[in-house]
Amino acid sequence: MYNFLVIIMVIIAVLLVLAVLVQRSKGGGFSSSVNANQFMGVQKGTDFIEKTTWTLAISLFALCLIATLLVKNQGPTEKKGLLDGVDKEAPAAAPQQQAPAAQPAQPEANPAPNGAQPK
Repeated sequence: MYNFLVIIMVIIAVLLVLAVLVQRSKGGGFSSSVNANQFMGVQKGTDFIEKTTWTLAISLFALCLIATLLVKNQGPTEKKGLLDGVDKEAPAAAPQQQAPAAQPAQPEANPAPNGAQPK
């Protein structure tokens, strides 16, 4: 049901954008003088596009409220964060191999005569 409402809301939003783009611009914005025939920049005329725009906007607002109520009424849900599936403890370090013990240096069997060093 919720997915259906989301699809309908997307369609209405696209139609609302198109309806706003098709409308004739009124010009002036907030700096123009207030006219009795206008309310918030929209004339009170019975133009089809203006009625369509208001209808689409109200229906989109209503569907958003209904979707919010549907989500709230689904019952308690456990909120999950991005790191909920990750172990909280640090992973155990991989067993490291022991390096062979260094053998003590043995004196050479045939030392060089007269303190000369072998090449």
